[in-house]
Amino acid sequence: MKSQNKHFTKKASHLPRSQVRKSRQHFRNYSETEMIAETSFKLFLSLLISLVALISLSRLIPYHFAQSAKLKELRAQVQETEHRVDIKRQELQKNFDSWQIENLMEEQSPRIAKNRIRVFWRNNDQKE
Repeated sequence: MKSQNKHFTKKASHLPRSQVRKSRQHFRNYSETEMIAETSFKLFLSLLISLVALISLSRLIPYHFAQSAKLKELRAQVQETEHRVDIKRQELQKNFDSWQIENLMEEQSPRIAKNRIRVFWRNNDQKE
C-alpha cells in the first residue's frame, strides 16, 4: 500500500525547487493583478448584458400588451362570428327539415294553406 501512495504523491515538475518557488511568487503577483482585471472585465460584461436585457424588456413589454389587446379583440370577433354561424346553422337545419316544409312555405310566400284564413288586425284609434 505504501508503494502505491508514493506514486500518487510524486510531483510531476522537472524544475528545481528554487525555480519553482520563484515562478510561484511571480505567478501569485501576476495572478492578483490578473484576477482584478478579469473580475473587473466580468463585472463590466455582466452589467452590459444586464443593461441590454433591461432595454430589451422595456421594448418587449409594450409590444406584449399591444399583442394581448389585439388577441382580446380577435377573440371577441371570433365569439361574435361563432354566434352568427350558430344562428345560420339553425336556420339551415330549419330550412331543410322535412317536417316543417308547410310552415316554411307559409312564412316565405304570400300564399296560405287552404284550411287557414288570413287575419288582419287594425287599431281602433286610427281614423280612416
